[in-house]
Amino acid sequence: MKIYVVGDIHAEFDKLNAFISAKQPDMILQCGDFGYWPELDGTTALGKKKFTWDGRLRSRQQWYQCSINSENTEILFCDGNHEDHQSLRSLTNTEICPNIFYMPRGSTRTLLDGRTVLFIGGAQSGGTEKMTPGRDWFAEEEIISREDINQINTTAIDIVISHTCPQEFLNYLPSASPEKLTDKSTKYLSEILHKFRPSQWYFGHFHASCSGTYHSTEWHLLNMATEPGWFVELQ
Repeated sequence: MKIYVVGDIHAEFDKLNAFISAKQPDMILQCGDFGYWPELDGTTALGKKKFTWDGRLRSRQQWYQCSINSENTEILFCDGNHEDHQSLRSLTNTEICPNIFYMPRGSTRTLLDGRTVLFIGGAQSGGTEKMTPGRDWFAEEEIISREDINQINTTAIDIVISHTCPQEFLNYLPSASPEKLTDKSTKYLSEILHKFRPSQWYFGHFHASCSGTYHSTEWHLLNMATEPGWFVELQ
């Protein structure tokens, strides 16, 4: 089974489609800032990127039917800070498009080889003075909370897919804005790191690409889809 992990998409679905066509993965694990904005009339808060809808309603909201070629590729994504968190939390069916699944914070998926993947999205946004609450900024809903951590219902985790990263990784990253470095979400991710000691950890958010090892955990920071280093094949 060919599995890839990818960084921030920000609704650059043409880049995602080109990647799917070239690599033909069976599964994609995505690290947040996917680009889920069902209330913005076919645009996203970032860059006003266009996508299409199917016009139907699901749970009082337009069903997010975007033009992603997911027929033969299962896509699992966690939430970033740039998502419509209110719409995500109101979902009654996390399959937002055929074969495309939102993975709520604390949810897991067992791969065919038996490894357990934890999804734990969320991060703090910067520059909120230029954002509109409830439209492109959702305050505390963006940040990982104790309640999110309490949703983890497993005794072993092999792989973590998150948006930001544990505090232990921060000193090894390229320069980042202060709000990303002081994000309260990172302390909760540190708890997961020390409790479960996963063998692999993947995240985005910092719009850069680098890798490292912390004790027994191999970590990878993935870039956004418009830049080099935004994907890696899962080993």
